Amino acid sequence: MPKYVPNPVPFDSKGSNPLVGYVDRELKTISQVFANPTVLQKRTEEPKRPQDGQIEYADGTNWNPGSGVGIYYYKVNTWVFLG
Repeated sequence: MPKYVPNPVPFDSKGSNPLVGYVDRELKTISQVFANPTVLQKRTEEPKRPQDGQIEYADGTNWNPGSGVGIYYYKVNTWVFLG
């Protein structure tokens, strides 16, 4: 996956604007999220409102979408086992 690095936020010739500072901080936060991907936590129950493309790690005991413990993605009302 390519690394996201935000470009500097341009400042206008009259000085700083609070919105510019906000956008700059948000872009830095986004770049940190992409640099440190989330580790999936093992779930013991199915998400209440899953969406197509959602990825989850099932514990295989309390929540077993079909193939036991493992990673599943949600596609057209079905959890598909990835491994």
